[in-house]
Amino acid sequence: MSRPWCRILALAVVLAAGTVTAAQARGGGATARVSISGRAFSPARLTIGVGDTVVFSNEDDFDHSIVADDGSFASPPLNPGRSWSHRFAKAGTYRYSCRLHPREKGIIVVD
Repeated sequence: MSRPWCRILALAVVLAAGTVTAAQARGGGATARVSISGRAFSPARLTIGVGDTVVFSNEDDFDHSIVADDGSFASPPLNPGRSWSHRFAKAGTYRYSCRLHPREKGIIVVD
């Protein structure tokens, strides 16, 4: 490789590493999954970090929805086979249920 290309490549590697480090410094960024099956959320209790995203997947034969008890998030109705995601930007305990089946409940702890 010629020297200018080596410098450009080295700069690109340094910038990419800085981007990853900055994302890690902010915390979070991971993806967790909650499935809806048998008219229940699984896992029913999930602990994640600030900035993480939870993907809710409807693996049941019925429509479902995800609604926070405090109103901080709500999905549209999810047909079987559909998914919806939410990024949790603040620490806290989020209790949620299915709007269509209120006995289906879950908790997400963000710390």
